[in-house]
Amino acid sequence: MHYPKGFPSRLVRLRADAGMTQKSLSKASGISIPQIQRYEMGTSSPRLSALVKLSKALNVDISLLSDAEDEPETTEFILHTPGDLPAPFTMPKDLFAKLSKDATASGSTLEEHVMALLDYGRRLESGENVTFEEVLQDMKKTLSEMPPLPYKPRKRRPKE
Repeated sequence: MHYPKGFPSRLVRLRADAGMTQKSLSKASGISIPQIQRYEMGTSSPRLSALVKLSKALNVDISLLSDAEDEPETTEFILHTPGDLPAPFTMPKDLFAKLSKDATASGSTLEEHVMALLDYGRRLESGENVTFEEVLQDMKKTLSEMPPLPYKPRKRRPKE
């Protein structure tokens, strides 16, 4: 999902950095999920009291939320990693577009490509001598061996 630059993208990034979903942020801050959604979509701006609640729930200084004009447009997606819970992940929209293009060019999915990049960096830091292509092939194999994720359809509210 894409988020407008400024406060909406900053909130999404800080929430993802904290490993929180909208639901967990709502619970921690006392702000309703629909209101958090409005903040993240840029259709509503928080008052000072909401900024205080959000900063406490995210464990960040309030200035990170109140001074967010320079935050670029953001894209959020969920990484499903072997053995771990799904994790929200955010990045600038232009980087997301480049990674998507690179993934397509390499014949991989965006998830495979991003996870391979993360694993490639980890392996290089540990002193392994591998190529990105080797890591990408390993990641494709690992992901193909994972059981499929259970599908949970979203509950839709009846129209009034």
